[in-house]
Amino acid sequence: WYPRVVHLGCVPEGLPDDDHVVPEVQRGYLAPGHKRFCEQASLEEKLLFTFTNGASPGLSFPYLRGDEVIHLEGMRPEGALSIRLPGKVPEMLLSFRGETTQLPVVPQTVLVETEEAKLTLVWRGWWYPTVQLPRRFPTIKNPDVDLLEGIDISINGTALH
Repeated sequence: WYPRVVHLGCVPEGLPDDDHVVPEVQRGYLAPGHKRFCEQASLEEKLLFTFTNGASPGLSFPYLRGDEVIHLEGMRPEGALSIRLPGKVPEMLLSFRGETTQLPVVPQTVLVETEEAKLTLVWRGWWYPTVQLPRRFPTIKNPDVDLLEGIDISINGTALH
């Protein structure tokens, strides 16, 4: 679970005070200073969305373009499997306070089910707002308030909200 548990604000016992010497920091999986941060930060500051990233470091890659070929060997009795990602990037538009922005889009998750020779591809668009919004999940104090009120999202012309 280490280094992933750091994204929940936990560090294992025995971690050195100078975490620059930890291989996970040297390889870039964790930022230096994470031990001190986890010891001093509030619970809200410690809980990072990156905890939900499930791939182990050996299966995690820089952003893909969406047109790569995935070649798997030794995963099926029938032999090797090659799958080309579709290459057609969806268009994601976001409207907020009267302004519409085309979002940069990247493949977020690629799931290959080898027995069925099936590919599931999840695309992600992201937005860097010019207004101050919370970096982490907000605490909902009034369940009748829509946290996304005023934000409209469409993918390939289909509205999502």
